[in-house]
Amino acid sequence: MLGDLNSLFKTSSVLLLGVVFIYFFFRFLPFLLVLGLAVYAFFKIRGRIKNWGEEKQFNENLEKKEEEEDLMKKFDFTNKEVIDVEYHEVKK
Repeated sequence: MLGDLNSLFKTSSVLLLGVVFIYFFFRFLPFLLVLGLAVYAFFKIRGRIKNWGEEKQFNENLEKKEEEEDLMKKFDFTNKEVIDVEYHEVKK
């Protein structure tokens, strides 16, 4: 009889703690979500501001480098086979 009473007490206390936990979890969940979103936005914005100048300079340097490489590749015929083609003019 004492074992049954002890088991009943443990089960009811676990259920009561579970209900209290679920109640407080859902009661404070909106606040936690808003707080989490605010912290996430703060760190995202801070990172963007911190890297804004560096990223702009990096992009400008990258564009200049790509333009120089494209120009060099366009007129670089070393190690390439040049084919001489003869053509005839067509009368209109």
